[in-house]
Amino acid sequence: MSTLGVARADTPWWQTDWKYRKPITLDAGPNGAALGGNLGRTPVLVRLHTGNFAFDGVADGGSDIRFIGADGHTVLNHQVEQYDASLGMALIWVDVPAVSGTAPQTLWMYYGNAGAPAAANGQRVFDPDYSAVYHFAEGAEPHDTTAYVNHPSGPFTPAEGAIIGRGAQVSGQPLHLPGSPSLAIAAKGAMTFSAWIKPAQLGPDQALYTRREGGNVVIVGLDNGVPYVRVNQQRSQPVPALVAGQWSHLAVTASEGSVVLYVGGRAATRIDADLPALSGEALLGADVAPAAGQADAIAMAQPFTGDIDEVRVSKVARAPTQLLADASAQGAESRLVTFGEDEQSAGVSHFGFILKAMPVDAWVVVAMLGLMLLLSWAIMITKSRYFGIVAKANAAFTVQYRKVTGAP
Repeated sequence: MSTLGVARADTPWWQTDWKYRKPITLDAGPNGAALGGNLGRTPVLVRLHTGNFAFDGVADGGSDIRFIGADGHTVLNHQVEQYDASLGMALIWVDVPAVSGTAPQTLWMYYGNAGAPAAANGQRVFDPDYSAVYHFAEGAEPHDTTAYVNHPSGPFTPAEGAIIGRGAQVSGQPLHLPGSPSLAIAAKGAMTFSAWIKPAQLGPDQALYTRREGGNVVIVGLDNGVPYVRVNQQRSQPVPALVAGQWSHLAVTASEGSVVLYVGGRAATRIDADLPALSGEALLGADVAPAAGQADAIAMAQPFTGDIDEVRVSKVARAPTQLLADASAQGAESRLVTFGEDEQSAGVSHFGFILKAMPVDAWVVVAMLGLMLLLSWAIMITKSRYFGIVAKANAAFTVQYRKVTGAP
């Protein structure tokens, strides 16, 4: 049970129906994530665990959780990817309107209102330029979080313990992203693909993300662990190889004749190329054979083997600061997000907080302890009365004994 601080006078309480709140500081400056610039609208991952949150006083499933902006009254959209109080873990995406690259800003997570309805909505967290976002947290079938509902199809195997909760395990059979208008790319258009990957086996020319249509092809892949991007006949220059069994963040942006490959949030290499027009489906984790009769077609890449997580596709080229924020803030140790001490609203005592946070099994234990306390009191009273009676009898016996024996 963590100790709660008293609400600070310079930060007025949002709504009194919420009894508790936790300050969350975003620092993109030199002392934090060091992003080197401001961020616009950004989905920020809030990773709660027993080291930074007690999970006491929260409604089932975290349905009463609300996030309030630095101004103290603006409600921020959020999505609960995972919430498990029994395991002491929660993964929540928060839609932050802007993140300063120079000054820290404090958001507030409010909780402690059992009657509050659930308000999480992933479709409102990611801006409309995200055409697909896959958390892989749903279990049996992955879903697109955005309003475009670009749900993938194909065999899906969950990967437990991924970089952000649950991921997807890929081993030869790809996930198919639909050929929808929202995922289509115009000739010389823009796009961003990003994902966390953990290769299990490093091999030649493994495809992570592929789009083929007619004679055109775009591939993001690994070649013996070396990340690369290909646009038709042009392929990026080699960069340092990734390590098998370790998570890495990869991203590719394309716009205005430049295709840039990012590793760990930083630009690693680029090629001068325009994207071709592509409107068919995309493949995640494998490639497809080129159409028959194309003598100069790029050979089919090998499938990727390993785990993937947090796959995103955008219809714009995301800013370098955005990709660096994703790589530095979504891992197990975020350099962007820090947590402060939980606070309680006026009129809520520490004892009241403890009582509201106690689960049913704790009340059973308290009841048993109460019965044991009453029983111990009864035994003490009975023993005390017994010892009193014995003491009086001993005193009376001593008096009579002295009279009989003539003792003084």
